[in-house]
Amino acid sequence: MKKHYGKYLSYIIKSERKKQELSQDQLSALCNISKSYLSKIENADDFSNEYIIEILLNKLGIHFIYDMDELSELDCLLDEFYYSQVYYNDNANDNYLKVLSYKNDYINSILITKFLVYTYAWLVTHNQSVDDIESKLENELFNYLPPSNELMQIYLDYKGVHQKNNSNFEEAICLFKKALKLGANKNSYAMICYHLATTLMMSSNYLEALHYNETALEYFIKEFNYKRQLFAQVYIAVIYSYCALYDKAEDIYQNLLLNPHCSNDALLWNTIRSNSAWNMCLQHKYNEALNILFPDGEKNELLFAEEYFNVAWCYYRLNQYAPALKWIDRGLKVSFDVYQTKVKLKTIQALIQNKDDIQAIYHYLIKEYHEIKDNLSQENKRFYLELLVEFCEKAYKYKEALHYYRLLVNKY
Repeated sequence: MKKHYGKYLSYIIKSERKKQELSQDQLSALCNISKSYLSKIENADDFSNEYIIEILLNKLGIHFIYDMDELSELDCLLDEFYYSQVYYNDNANDNYLKVLSYKNDYINSILITKFLVYTYAWLVTHNQSVDDIESKLENELFNYLPPSNELMQIYLDYKGVHQKNNSNFEEAICLFKKALKLGANKNSYAMICYHLATTLMMSSNYLEALHYNETALEYFIKEFNYKRQLFAQVYIAVIYSYCALYDKAEDIYQNLLLNPHCSNDALLWNTIRSNSAWNMCLQHKYNEALNILFPDGEKNELLFAEEYFNVAWCYYRLNQYAPALKWIDRGLKVSFDVYQTKVKLKTIQALIQNKDDIQAIYHYLIKEYHEIKDNLSQENKRFYLELLVEFCEKAYKYKEALHYYRLLVNKY
């Protein structure tokens, strides 16, 4: 029996004995072995006798999977599940549910670490709670079943995504770069570059973000990961927008919108349209942005929370306050757990409600920005700073306007 295999068995035997409130004397008597021998097994000092370990597992009611054919099938199922996430396949959710149906088999095998890391990646991607899994992996399983470099790389990657989702951008970047040091592993290295690029972009590190996005694109091409190639191109266009290279960004968006693979994927199609619309907003072309968001006429629902903000912002800038408030209300209902979007929607709402009182808007923006700035992405900090400059000038607060303008040009 391999050492790490026996070490994990020792761990689960001890854990299950305690869970069942059995003393070592009681369990050793049930199995007709000495207490000292049981202690050696539980401390991983002696796990060579597979027959005795099998007796212990049976007495504790643990069906531990040894069969290599069965393990191989379960392992292939896990890989299929993870690859469907990486390649953005339509059957990813079905694969997740299938893997979950074998949860007990994974828990009672040496595949538990891989199962939990892949599940962790799925839950992080879908903004679900992962604290319990994170604790179990780091405080228990990594000690008993040390992960491969590739598996640890995947874990660090999605731990970084988790930090990014919580607006802890510096911590996220550190985790991504730590993960990259574990090597250019297939189907994990490209994803780290991809996630790192989006985080750097949110932190306004555009040159570095462009580098990692282009690296991700290069690896996605090598891995024939077509959908991720398209998403990487979208984010390259987003970087061009933020660098005021609007025409270059629009060229990418237009080429993508003509791509049949994009039009057949609702998520990708709406991602492109949403970002293309924001590219127009940055140029103050609000009617053009609305035409991109509503090519076939206005509808009641949108796919992303950020799209609701885009629509509300366009109507606000066009002084069409009634439709702006309508879309703010809709957006707040769908973005209650999307912090970055929610605060911007509430800000537009306050601007409209106080549209005849510049001083009230000025005081609101000052207070709001200083309360939320530590939780904002860099791009959203820029959104607030531009508003502060605008309304400080309108309120004749030129000294404050200069202060916020300096923050803006010095990258906040």
